[in-house]
Amino acid sequence: MYNKTLWKDRIVEKPRTYQVQNNSDGTITLIPTEGTIVEAGTPITAYNLNKIEDGIYRARHLFVDSIDGTIQYPTYDGEGNITKIEHKDAQNNILRTDTFTYTPTLITETRTLNTGETLTLKYHFDANGNYLRTEVI
Repeated sequence: MYNKTLWKDRIVEKPRTYQVQNNSDGTITLIPTEGTIVEAGTPITAYNLNKIEDGIYRARHLFVDSIDGTIQYPTYDGEGNITKIEHKDAQNNILRTDTFTYTPTLITETRTLNTGETLTLKYHFDANGNYLRTEVI
């Protein structure tokens, strides 16, 4: 499960303000003099960046890589709606199962890998059946 980071900007009293320090070798050093820190902000760290990379990798795996070269076996309800799709390899092993539920304004699709990892997609529609947005959970 991907836990998203709520990113916050660093907010200071005097942004982009520096003091110049002249060095003996003829160079200068800029020393931040931003004043009071109003909001520390979210640190840009290897941990946070790797979390993004891992999330992208897992999403790609659940969307594409997990079903490359598979055969899809759909199951339908009495109204002709797909309720389940099993993605099987050449040896008939299930690699991913997609299940679907329907309401007049929402189709929910849950993709489950044989490893137990899941991804849920919610397709939102207005009362007239017009597509509004997709929510990825």
